[in-house]
Amino acid sequence: MTAAGWDTDKSGNITLCPVVGWTPAVGFGMSCLLRLETVQSVEHLVAVANTQAKLDALQIVLTPEQADQLAQDLLRLSAAARQIPEDPGN
Repeated sequence: MTAAGWDTDKSGNITLCPVVGWTPAVGFGMSCLLRLETVQSVEHLVAVANTQAKLDALQIVLTPEQADQLAQDLLRLSAAARQIPEDPGN
């Protein structure tokens, strides 16, 4: 991992796995469960579509407070990602 905590490949690029689905659930009436389904590559996605492979998945558990904070962080992140960058020529 880099100093910032991101995993990178041999070229120093951040390794990413696109999320292609998720399933939320309540566990034991008190915790928040979240299954995030991902693919590793376009080839993996094609193999999944052709039923030749399964999706990768990360199954996590959060307290309700953690789920609230994650939801707020994701809302802020999506708002920032939608911002139109300023024109560097101005």
